[in-house]
Amino acid sequence: MEVQKQIVAELYKITEIINNSKEVIRNLDALAQSLFYDYFGDPISNPKRWNIEYLGDICDVRDGTHDSPTYLESGIPLITSKNIKNGDIDFSSSNYISMEDAISINKRSNVENGDILMPMIGTIGNPIIVKKDKEFCIKNIALIKKCNNSPSFLYLNEFLKSKAFEEYINKNKKGATQKFLSLSIIRKLTIPIPPLALQERFAERIDQIEQQKKGLEETIANMQTLLNCRMDYWFN
Repeated sequence: MEVQKQIVAELYKITEIINNSKEVIRNLDALAQSLFYDYFGDPISNPKRWNIEYLGDICDVRDGTHDSPTYLESGIPLITSKNIKNGDIDFSSSNYISMEDAISINKRSNVENGDILMPMIGTIGNPIIVKKDKEFCIKNIALIKKCNNSPSFLYLNEFLKSKAFEEYINKNKKGATQKFLSLSIIRKLTIPIPPLALQERFAERIDQIEQQKKGLEETIANMQTLLNCRMDYWFN
């Protein structure tokens, strides 16, 4: 019984740290959205009367392949909507394709560091800014790249997380069994463009939040590893 109590106490403490860290991340995400509205107002009513631009006019908006290449046991990961989770790319469940297929796909949709990826089929939205540390390709995901007249991508990414964009999705998504947002509709998304100096001040705040989240995500990963090790120790 004493050993059982020791096991429960230890595993509970590790799990508590993981859950608390996840809760702080959720609160930080809510803070980022609150700051967005504080800085820029509601994007739909646009109370500050910022200039309005189509997304397709201020960014290079593409998508990934629509083909179904042959999957392999190993190779280059092919990322779909299901792999975009919790503000990052989950490679653990990705399919793999050949280098030849990857080269062909990347002629159209080569993903680079700092691009925005956004699922456009099934679960629509949940954009992320790419922090690329490995090669991969995308399928049925919107790819947004900077142009000379693009706004801050930290501003744009928060806009794509906003309730305004959620309403836009609900009005414009198509499909009976599986909902999707077409590339042409994404390009026609209207976005208020605040002064660059205000975007940059906002981006600084968001960057601080992202750094906090990064530290918490590292804590979660370390605690999960520790939890797995202790589970193996006690039960295997």
